[in-house]
Amino acid sequence: MAETRAAEISRYLKSLCRASCLIHSKGGLIVILWTVLVNQLSIYSSAGYLFSFIIKEKDPVNTFWFNIALSLIQFVGFLLYPVTGLLADIYWTRYNTMYAGLFFNMLGTIALTIASFLVYYGQITTWTFILFGIVLPLGSLQFGVALFSSNAIQFATDQMPGASSDNLSALVYWYVWAIFFGQGEGSLLLLVLDLFTSLRMAVYLSIIIICVVQAFCLLFGIIAIALLKQKLVNEPAGRNPIKDLAKVLKYSWHHKTSRFDHRSAFTYGVETPSRLDFAKQRFGGPYTTEEVEDTKTFFRVLIVLLSLIGFYLVDETIATNIHMQELRNTLGLTADGAFDYLTMMSFTGSLLTILFFIPVYQCCLQRCIKMPSMLKRMFIGLMFALVGAIILQVIEIVLSVKVQHLTTCSRCELMKNDSTCQEISLLENTTTTLSFNTALLPYQIVIIVQVANGIAFLLVFVTGIEFILAQAPRLMQGFLIGIWHAGACVKISIGIIMSIEAIDCQFYTVAFRIGAMVLFLPIYTITAAKYKRRERDEYATINQQNIIEEYCIRALDRRDKYYEELSNDDTPLVTY
Repeated sequence: MAETRAAEISRYLKSLCRASCLIHSKGGLIVILWTVLVNQLSIYSSAGYLFSFIIKEKDPVNTFWFNIALSLIQFVGFLLYPVTGLLADIYWTRYNTMYAGLFFNMLGTIALTIASFLVYYGQITTWTFILFGIVLPLGSLQFGVALFSSNAIQFATDQMPGASSDNLSALVYWYVWAIFFGQGEGSLLLLVLDLFTSLRMAVYLSIIIICVVQAFCLLFGIIAIALLKQKLVNEPAGRNPIKDLAKVLKYSWHHKTSRFDHRSAFTYGVETPSRLDFAKQRFGGPYTTEEVEDTKTFFRVLIVLLSLIGFYLVDETIATNIHMQELRNTLGLTADGAFDYLTMMSFTGSLLTILFFIPVYQCCLQRCIKMPSMLKRMFIGLMFALVGAIILQVIEIVLSVKVQHLTTCSRCELMKNDSTCQEISLLENTTTTLSFNTALLPYQIVIIVQVANGIAFLLVFVTGIEFILAQAPRLMQGFLIGIWHAGACVKISIGIIMSIEAIDCQFYTVAFRIGAMVLFLPIYTITAAKYKRRERDEYATINQQNIIEEYCIRALDRRDKYYEELSNDDTPLVTY
């Protein structure tokens, strides 16, 4: 009896360990490793900051236009996330879309590798070189990352049929960790080089090493993924979900009343259905219950995601760090090497927070802490983001007061190189001997904001992906995940634009940082409460089995048709 009990306990503990932190699917593990290769040293994000540092040093005139062009290229690339996710679901398959992203990354990496060597030997003097040698290759990298990231998590779930919600949640967390693992390597490389050389030489060497290593990783990925193709499940493309949305909405708008207007007296007590319900077959419409329910669910999920947009508008760590660097240079203050590193790599604290908490939670805390619902987790994340925004605003106010005390000029006038401010600052002989921490404030305070933003990112962004996979219709998940990724990346461009003195020195911009979060927080609260208390269709609940059967039959028919078209080609991909 005791041996049986011990065996049961042993099996139970093994099941807990198995479900807690590992991905028990060869296909899912391949996708995670694929993600690590694509984001190795995170060239598409690190290279932009490093090249900006070099251009500002060698060609200050073109620094402003480089930041504007880079922000524009990145913004266009961010808009491609939902487009590529939609095209992969409609025309291309997810595997083909992600594999094409490797080639775009390879082209951009080769161009940046050549540019990095030319920059190292001093060949960076013209705007033409900056545009075609740096900006456009970074745009190619951004496009390749968009092709990959908008489809990677769905492609990974295709490799895990019948997986539990815990396993899918672990997959999402490790996927996000794989994305930021490359950024952690890039930041660590720059930090190590900065310790043994000067910051300038560390930046030059980091760019060369990052580009060369990324090129070899992408080449290895192109060969390895092609060889492992037979071990991956490649779902065929489906119908156009946008077309279904448009047709259902158009039909429901033009048919505001049921076709069965002359009802029996025995049916007068029945509640009048919604407009979308009129599009169902039981009310005479040409659409199935599945299509109409997918339309209603899509808009409910989309509204919840849009109410979280304030999270992407408040992270101004980039702007604050750039202000600190400019104030230090203008006032002639001294600072240690850590100051230059942290002001240039603005996301170091957030990055380390993400890389630390994901393994700790998945391997140690998952079974000890009962996580709240997804909607509550995202609300807690918004609160962390609000705290970070408030602390950043306090830092900006303290900087302005301290600068005005030292120079009798405002911070904005000082950074605009006003002649009067320059003369007054030169008369203050003490400023040239003071350190940044003594004259203004300890720059390490920004680390607190970065940690808060890292926790907020985990609770909002990662939970948002879980929310989409759990709630959104299958055929519309690629489009929604693309929108979610685009929103997460747009905040980088917003931070760079906010750092421009002409914009940041305006009062409405300062008020916007806190006002955006304060405004969107109650909006999300109302939206989440409404989503939680949404009315579910009784008929859809009763006919749930029919909806599942319709979906499975269509998916199987689509898959059979897809493999029939490939019958004359090589051996098709493995199916389940």
